[in-house]
Amino acid sequence: MKYIITESQEMSIRKVKFFKEYIEGILSKYKWFNGVKIDVSSYKNKGKVLPFYTVIYDTGGHTWNIEEDDVDNKVQTMFDLLFPKDKDGELTAVWDDMFV
Repeated sequence: MKYIITESQEMSIRKVKFFKEYIEGILSKYKWFNGVKIDVSSYKNKGKVLPFYTVIYDTGGHTWNIEEDDVDNKVQTMFDLLFPKDKDGELTAVWDDMFV
């Protein structure tokens, strides 16, 4: 079976790969960090279907605490840079995180 990947899809794949590597770089200093996985699904917003990225942190049961809020801000900033709003100020992608 042959799959055709468009230029837009290839760019999205590259962005997700970079986003994952960025997160790994930030969190690798924590002993509790065991890896990250990013799942992609879709999300309906104002009649548009957007990519929905779920960032799954493998923390070995560690819960997020106030000291790590700066990490969340860095991840949000990078996401906003990789997936900026369109010219009308509308979202082009959304994300959420999960800890396992």
